Amino acid sequence: EVKDFISCFSIRRDKEPYILFNSDLKIVIVELSKLDKARKDLVDFKEKWCYFLRKSGELTGEDKEYLSRDKDMEEAMNYFTKLSKDERMQELAYDEYRRKIDYKLDQLDSKEEGRKEGRKEGRKEGMQRGIEKGRKQGIEEGRQAEKREQAFKLLKLDVDISTIVKATGLTKSKILKLKKK
Repeated sequence: EVKDFISCFSIRRDKEPYILFNSDLKIVIVELSKLDKARKDLVDFKEKWCYFLRKSGELTGEDKEYLSRDKDMEEAMNYFTKLSKDERMQELAYDEYRRKIDYKLDQLDSKEEGRKEGRKEGRKEGMQRGIEKGRKQGIEEGRQAEKREQAFKLLKLDVDISTIVKATGLTKSKILKLKKK
């Protein structure tokens, strides 16, 4: 249905098509068979490059001369031709390509390992901090419970509230609450 030989698609949400998944992510489909322009009608580098790829096995001297007028196209054609003829160059290009891919994969793996290690250490440190905080909290709660217990015993002995405040360090209002119990 689409007549253009290059189609560019973006990923959008089905229910809300105005929401774009990622503005940098696009799917580009090049259908060389739809490029039906004559050599003289090629407009830009993309069209020339696709023409070259489509006709690469059957390019005439005139085709090559026409395409070579564009410096970038000439450089691309020379490189492509050199690669396609020389098996050793093909191997080198493939090895270089593999090295680049391996390097990127190693970087991704290293980043992921670093993230995992960081999360693990973070959990460990967080757990240790949590245990320490809980321990301190428990000690403090124990001290407060001991003070309340002392105040309660002193209240049973009818000791003056101001004396109980001095002895336990509890506030007068806390002691009065204990007295009501």
